[in-house]
Amino acid sequence: MENIVEKAELDRLMGVVERRPAGVAIYPRVSAKKQQDAGNLNRQRERLLSYCVTNKLEVVDVIEDVASGVNENRKGLKKLFELARRGEIDTVVVEYKDRLARFGFEYLKEALASYGVKIIIVEEDESKSPNEELLEDLAIVTSFSARLSGKRGAKKNCAGDKGGAPCLR
Repeated sequence: MENIVEKAELDRLMGVVERRPAGVAIYPRVSAKKQQDAGNLNRQRERLLSYCVTNKLEVVDVIEDVASGVNENRKGLKKLFELARRGEIDTVVVEYKDRLARFGFEYLKEALASYGVKIIIVEEDESKSPNEELLEDLAIVTSFSARLSGKRGAKKNCAGDKGGAPCLR
């Protein structure tokens, strides 16, 4: 007598997860709570949703962050990669390139592509003047400088230099 095993049972035993059709995740991001409070995050979300409706893209998740674009530990960014790993999305829609990352965008694009996920940028911002680009670059340098100074300050305080507070580890 022949033993017949259903494909679904084999998949279950082998840990194969049935893939649902993938969809789109939109990713609005603002840098600060002040921008969120001013409604910038909500407006960005609505513009992205409108773009997806107009272009007949099925949104399966809205992932938002209120964090700097140079912060590599954003919860939303990590969630995007988790959805990509699980095959739940095949597209990420952002308003501007810098909403995903201030720099290193090409690395993120390539990493997401390795999961079969493409990025759609709604507004290509090629119209920035050299002054605007310089101001953005200075903001990034200022951000890194503040982060570095904070770490140095913490080291001084932990070492007890100049009457600093004791280190709380």
